Amino acid sequence: MPKDERLAIKRHLCEFDRLGADLKVIERDRTCSALVDEGVMRLMTISGIDMVAGLATTAAIGDISRFSSLRKLASSLGLNPHSKLTLSMVGFH
Repeated sequence: MPKDERLAIKRHLCEFDRLGADLKVIERDRTCSALVDEGVMRLMTISGIDMVAGLATTAAIGDISRFSSLRKLASSLGLNPHSKLTLSMVGFH
């Protein structure tokens, strides 16, 4: 194999290792965030909801107290087919 190709492979492998290390840091931070969030921990008690799904759900919903009813929460997420918001968004995926 030519020297320039060996050097390119070596650079790519070093970059791959660096990105792997970065991902470990991100995963550790994400885990710490999930463990201190009561909402995420409560969501994780539901079958099929893992840490990532719990974090994503709490990020999408935000402060749940801003919703006066479950119907309004469902509507804001586009889960209530009877809401005007959902009907106006038909075809816009």
